Amino acid sequence: AVDVDDSGVAAFGAPVLDGSGRCILALGASVPLARANPARQRELRERLCTAAGAMSRALIDPST
Repeated sequence: AVDVDDSGVAAFGAPVLDGSGRCILALGASVPLARANPARQRELRERLCTAAGAMSRALIDPST
């Protein structure tokens, strides 16, 4: 979500899935738009998704 109701904030979320593909929790982050141009927002989304993916993989195979 970006600048909802002129909030001046971008917020991102990514699911963490268990071995059956169910979302068991979500990671979230937000940043003031004054500090995050579109390229920075894209980088933050990618990092959040990478972290959520790593957590999901660890739940599926704890040896990773």
